[in-house]
Amino acid sequence: MSFYPGKVIITGEHSVVYGHKALLSALSLGVTCEVESSSGVVNHATTDPYLKHILQLCSRELGVRDIETTLTLKITSTLPAKSGLGSSAAVAAAVITAVFEYYGQHLSSAKLYPLVLEAEQYVHGRSSGADPSIVVHGGSLLFQQGVTTPLESDFLTKQTFALVDSGAATESTGEMVALVAHHPEREALIVAIGAVSEAIVSQLQQGKYPVSLIRENHLLLARLGVVGAAAQDIIEQLWRMGIVAKITGAGGKTSGSGFILAWHEDSVFLREQVNRLGVSTIITQLGNNRGKYNEN
Repeated sequence: MSFYPGKVIITGEHSVVYGHKALLSALSLGVTCEVESSSGVVNHATTDPYLKHILQLCSRELGVRDIETTLTLKITSTLPAKSGLGSSAAVAAAVITAVFEYYGQHLSSAKLYPLVLEAEQYVHGRSSGADPSIVVHGGSLLFQQGVTTPLESDFLTKQTFALVDSGAATESTGEMVALVAHHPEREALIVAIGAVSEAIVSQLQQGKYPVSLIRENHLLLARLGVVGAAAQDIIEQLWRMGIVAKITGAGGKTSGSGFILAWHEDSVFLREQVNRLGVSTIITQLGNNRGKYNEN
């Protein structure tokens, strides 16, 4: 059985695609995959195009034919899809690891990462590689142009966060990336987000949650057009409560924008206030989880 966590992006949405720094943290939520012989029975779950692609990738790398008809996958996920929480990368990592282990091959993080990246590119198009990186490595890390660096401070792991659901995005991550690519102010806004991200990371390294910078990050993402009306309304309510909030992930325009990452220094106050919103909310910690394989 294999498990890999989902993720949140603290800062760097979309700017990471253009080579700027992003800060990501692993969640306790994630995807588990168990593999067993199907005795020749077709696994109906693999009619999903993404799963079929992942298994074909495994067949190619392992040199084993007909994996999708010889194995049965049992996939359990606590990550909602189209939520900005890295579900597609977590599915790929969990399935690939479990299949390789079934055939007696252990994958190191260095070997797993490019395979998860390839799977991500199938489902999302152009991928920065950030989601596969945090899903594979876990913890909290800085990602820039394929290079990962663990966050030096343990500040994030000691905080309580809320994930507030603004609704699933109608658009895929690839569609949101394409939308940003055609934004008339893209270059200036991407550079601004990159600069804010650098400042946010600096503050977190010093053990401070940069409230004003997180707000600035949100406003830049809104100008970029990746924050839908539903998410914007929730974020404004949270800010009026004194809670720091922003989207986490590619966002969404026409309906929901996935989950919103919310923080307050008083965790009791945070819980009480987000419960007043009347929408699905998850209370969580960040950066404590890593992927694992368990033979039992």
